[in-house]
Amino acid sequence: MENNMLEAIGWWYDPNEPACRDPKPEQCVIEWEEEYKARVLSYLKQGCLALAFLGYDSCRFNCGVADSIIGSKEFTDGKFVWPESLVHYIEVHNVGLPEEFLQFVEGRNFKVPDFSDEEIQEFSRSAAEQGYSEKIWCSWASELT
Repeated sequence: MENNMLEAIGWWYDPNEPACRDPKPEQCVIEWEEEYKARVLSYLKQGCLALAFLGYDSCRFNCGVADSIIGSKEFTDGKFVWPESLVHYIEVHNVGLPEEFLQFVEGRNFKVPDFSDEEIQEFSRSAAEQGYSEKIWCSWASELT
């Protein structure tokens, strides 16, 4: 695994964090081509577990879905990291994703590679110690507003 910080996608604005640069999900809604959307969702569901938390998040659209569906985990493909909830936001609310991520996924033919146990431990250690970069996510989101 490269020694770079993982790139975060799928995090949302939190009014309790004044310095938060993440977008509001309603600003990110797009029209997906259904077959392409299904392939992207399949990729996200293949992600390798990076971190798990004790509490659940809730849907920012307040759609009534159970918090347990939104989830409490973060997944990675070795370059990007996303919350478990991202699948819900795309499936139900048609939230879009940065072109750089989509190109990366296409370049991998929509398949997350298999990782060794050591690589998985490194993802978790790096995430816990360094956090994530939001450069790509926040740059993309700023273009939407």
